[in-house]
Amino acid sequence: MKLETAKSFILVVLIGISLLLTYGLWSYQPEYAPLKESAVENDAVLGGIEESKKGVIEPTSIIFHSDDNHYGFTDPMGAKALYSDMQSWVLYNFETKQSEGIDWQNDGVEVIFPDDLPMSILQSLFDFNETDMEFPSWSFNRIYFTFVPENSSLTLQILSANGNQQATAVINDASNYEQLWSYISNIGTNELREYTLFNENNSPIYIPADKTTLGIRRVTINDIDPNLLVNALFTSPSAVRPIYNDGDRLYTDSQRQIRVYENGSSMEYYYPYSEEDDSFQPETKSLIDRSIKNINDHLGWTEEYNLQQVEGDTVRFQMFFEGLPVYDNSNLNLHLIEQRWKNQELSLYQRSLFTLENSFSDGSRELPSGRDIVYYLENNQNADYNMENIEDVQIGYRLDFHEDESITLVPTWYMNYNGNWIELIFEELTHFKGGS
Repeated sequence: MKLETAKSFILVVLIGISLLLTYGLWSYQPEYAPLKESAVENDAVLGGIEESKKGVIEPTSIIFHSDDNHYGFTDPMGAKALYSDMQSWVLYNFETKQSEGIDWQNDGVEVIFPDDLPMSILQSLFDFNETDMEFPSWSFNRIYFTFVPENSSLTLQILSANGNQQATAVINDASNYEQLWSYISNIGTNELREYTLFNENNSPIYIPADKTTLGIRRVTINDIDPNLLVNALFTSPSAVRPIYNDGDRLYTDSQRQIRVYENGSSMEYYYPYSEEDDSFQPETKSLIDRSIKNINDHLGWTEEYNLQQVEGDTVRFQMFFEGLPVYDNSNLNLHLIEQRWKNQELSLYQRSLFTLENSFSDGSRELPSGRDIVYYLENNQNADYNMENIEDVQIGYRLDFHEDESITLVPTWYMNYNGNWIELIFEELTHFKGGS
């Protein structure tokens, strides 16, 4: 009897141990090393930075108006620094109304953006004293600051792109007033230079009045491995294989495709199966948000890029170098990051496949004066363009790509004609000598 009792006791113990072991096996979760997850993530990043709307939406010009004269920064990096300060100023008493025009008095500051922006984006760019705000549906492309000396405050004024609506806000901080006024009071120093007005009857264009001398820069570049984009943009990267076609490399999974062009300097991602709905018009703000997030996901901001244009379902960001825009005259558009979205699906993605490394002086170039540019545009009888279609004129760098892993950035004048940036050729300008 005692033996049977002992056997029963041992059996109960064994069953208990078995249950404990079974529970342990089911509940056990091994501690996988986080390096494996990081390795997967690192396979899909380009080594750039993350950006935000506040970082990529910047003005093309900041113009100071004083007694009917116009001035801008001699060094474009000065405008970048001032705008960064402006974004930290606290705005009070925001309100909208029917347009009454800009009350300039004698002095003011004009901030000009490259494209129309929705008013709802203001809260991402500037600091308001209220967080729960409603913004109108209209768009703008310029912001004006005027001075109120009686109480050392600034008035911010925004006109709608069509000129019918207006918004205002107040900046009460006297130090902000003094900072902005110091530029007006120090006109004539090297920090600001005179600008000339062009196209006054439409959207005014301001360009440096006198000749400009800038350095030509030779810049070494590093290639970006296209496989990094394959990992970032394809759902099953391991199933993708390169195919060579007329000198180009194609990466495809039978639905999506990346084409790397012959010299390896740029790529185009294409997803033709994204559904297209012609009746659906994406909001500008959500389109910008979506594009920034997508590029952030693979750290694709490898250089300084600023928003250039939102057109329908397409967003374009332009490369900048030392505060000036970069342009590429070839059809590869090496100066742009462009994305097209169809019903929240990335349909097209174009970009360069290199990063800028070390830059060296390669001489300098003297550009014609802004007065000569205006005279040329207004008096060139052989021109096949309409003055009303000139949207902007700027100094920038022309990007020349070389096969020896380098580029040259050459200062030159560019004109935005009907949305397309065209280089103004020096040889043509030499026949027109205006006010310089």
